[in-house]
Amino acid sequence: MATYPAPAGSTSSPPLPRLLCPSWCVTHHGVHPGEDDGVHVGEPLRLRSGAVAQVCTTIHPVTGAQDGPIVLIDGEEHTLEAAAARGVPISRLSSPAR
Repeated sequence: MATYPAPAGSTSSPPLPRLLCPSWCVTHHGVHPGEDDGVHVGEPLRLRSGAVAQVCTTIHPVTGAQDGPIVLIDGEEHTLEAAAARGVPISRLSSPAR
């Protein structure tokens, strides 16, 4: 896991502690106010069907409590298992960000 500090001059209030990101996270932390800064999102992946899938999870910056991961398919939430059953290549969604 990579660690990203909130940059100096962040608009978040109060300043968030260092966040632990999943390796696939492409979110720029420290620019979103409040709890939105704890949302981790992967690169979108266009599926053969034309739909777009993204892995997403939230991790509370203080307690470390995690909700997810889930897979968003065209904005609709699915469990990892349900997304895999629909043919979403989960391993491609959760590979490290480039």
